[in-house]
Amino acid sequence: MDYISTLSSEQKNNATVLVQQMRAKIITNADSIAAILSIVSKESNFIPHSESSYKNTPNDRIRLIFRKLAHYTDDQLNALKINDVNFFNAVYGGMYGNALNEGHKFRGAGYHQLTFEGNFKKVGDEIGVDLVSHPELLNTDSKVAANELIQFFLDKFNEGLKLGVVQQYNTHDINGFNNATDALNCVYHANAGWGKSRAELDKDSTGGKAKASSRMNDLVNFVNSIK
Repeated sequence: MDYISTLSSEQKNNATVLVQQMRAKIITNADSIAAILSIVSKESNFIPHSESSYKNTPNDRIRLIFRKLAHYTDDQLNALKINDVNFFNAVYGGMYGNALNEGHKFRGAGYHQLTFEGNFKKVGDEIGVDLVSHPELLNTDSKVAANELIQFFLDKFNEGLKLGVVQQYNTHDINGFNNATDALNCVYHANAGWGKSRAELDKDSTGGKAKASSRMNDLVNFVNSIK
């Protein structure tokens, strides 16, 4: 069964709108669009929402996902993860514009799980929406969520080009990819942050890249089917 056939009508409609809006905002390469959709597929499955609770997540996986918690004992993690506010404040508090008690407020949200107040403010200002005062809009307003997603990746590509990172994926432009593999690898790196090394991302310790990659062919076909 291909990935697209597993989606509900709401998910397919959201994916279709994303394709159309990306094309309207100069992202026209089918591989580029499919790569962004692959990130959306693994992060939100095309239904914008806040980062899920880790109450039922095994402690070993929590340590793998969140470096800040790598040294926590099982007893410490068990006590922490039963309260979502405390958990996300511990994970994200005091980072990238977050106050120590704002990790929960600015936890992952929207189509690709945008995180941290600094990112909410930057992209929100660019799209004309106060995401710092109203972070919930990334989950409740699909237009806002789509605009944030697109602006985020346009910004990341511009940043990556200046840093000389994007070029290692055989392109000098968001629309310059010649194959799906380069597009997926580059977009995945952009979403994870240019500060991470390619070697680190290739290890794929959480399995997210493998999931995104497994859906690329289906998503390229899906993008090409939309006129």
